Amino acid sequence: DYAGAEQWLRHALTLVPAPLSEAWEATVVNLAHSLRKQHQFVEAIQWYERALALNPCGASTHAAVAYTYHLQGMLENAISNYHKALGLKPDDSFTHEMLHVALQEQCTVFSSF
Repeated sequence: DYAGAEQWLRHALTLVPAPLSEAWEATVVNLAHSLRKQHQFVEAIQWYERALALNPCGASTHAAVAYTYHLQGMLENAISNYHKALGLKPDDSFTHEMLHVALQEQCTVFSSF
């Protein structure tokens, strides 16, 4: 139940004194995941960006940002973020595969012009 998870994660974050520390990055990322699963892409990106502010080297968070852009058809943003993720974790097979898919989709878009 992603809506329930969203509610509990938001509640947990209200109990934390500001500013959030890096220790709360996983909670912020999980909130973003729950939003993405509910197709609330814009807000999910905002929460992923907050997580990256806490841990800029979070390769999986960069990949999640990329995937969220990809789901919206925002291929340039997706590709850029897939590259950032791979720069931090070059052996991530999911990110490699999704970058390949995004590049193929972008080629299809460009070839239709």
